[in-house]
Amino acid sequence: MSLKLNDFKLSEDTILLVMVKKKKLSIKLKKALKIDQVSELKQKFDEGISNADSISIVSDTIESIDLAGIQLIQYFIKQSELSGKEIVFDLKMNEEQVSVLKKCGFDQLAAKSHIK
Repeated sequence: MSLKLNDFKLSEDTILLVMVKKKKLSIKLKKALKIDQVSELKQKFDEGISNADSISIVSDTIESIDLAGIQLIQYFIKQSELSGKEIVFDLKMNEEQVSVLKKCGFDQLAAKSHIK
């Protein structure tokens, strides 16, 4: 099953691609992950995870992320663990964003982020 880009495009700065191919759910984030995109992205993740054995979430350099975006990524981690599915992250954040994640108790997410 392959999903079209237009089915998941939330905004130019948010989602580049979400698709399930060969039992792998791939999500590529762009520059922003904010509250106004979270609901639809969560829905698409929930739809895709049922058909996937593994999940890959990668990003361009994230310029803007709010608490809802952070909670969504934590949700991805938790749902993957609960469903026994492998999840791989490659999130690019700046040093300040990673520091804030650590200070707010999101150490697991900070560990999965690359400083750019």
